[in-house]
Amino acid sequence: MATDKDKGRGRLSSIELLPDEAQPDIVWAGEELRKRDRLQKDILAEFNARLADRGIGPVSVGAFSRYSTQLAITTRRIEETHRIVKALGSRLDAASSDDLTMMVAELGKTLVFELLQGAGESGFSPKDAKELAMAARSFAQAQRASTDRIAALEKEMEGKVEAVTTAMAKQTGLSAD
Repeated sequence: MATDKDKGRGRLSSIELLPDEAQPDIVWAGEELRKRDRLQKDILAEFNARLADRGIGPVSVGAFSRYSTQLAITTRRIEETHRIVKALGSRLDAASSDDLTMMVAELGKTLVFELLQGAGESGFSPKDAKELAMAARSFAQAQRASTDRIAALEKEMEGKVEAVTTAMAKQTGLSAD
C-alpha cells in the first residue's frame, strides 16, 4: 500500500526551512502565485526583498520554482474537486446522495475485504492493516449516518401525514379512525 514516496516526509525545501517569522511572506507569495497576475520571477524578487527586510537569506530560483509547481498542482486538485462536487451537488437530491453514499460505502468495504484477502502476498504491515480497518469503519459510519438521516426524514414525513390526515378528518367530519 505504501509507496516509496509515502514512506517519509522527504527532504525539507529551503522555503520549509525558513523561520516562523517568514510565514506571512510565504503566505503572501503563495497568494500572489495563485492569482496568476504577475510573473513568477517578479514575485520571487519581491519575496526575497521581504525576506531581506527581516534579515533572512534569499530563496533560490529553483526552490521557488519547485514551491510554485507544487502549489499549482495542489491548487488545481482542490479546484477540480470543488468543480466536481458542485456539478454533482446540482444533479443529486438528498435521496440520490444517500444512494451514492451507500453505494460508495459498499464498494469501499468490498475493496477493503479484497485487499485483506491478498494481504499475505502483498506484505501488509500492521500500519496498513490499521489504515484498512479505519477505512472500513469510516465506510460503515457513512452508511449509518445516511440510514439515520433517511429514518429521520421518514419519521418526519409520517408526522406530517398524520397531522394532515387528522386535519382532513376534522374538516370533513370523519372519525379519527
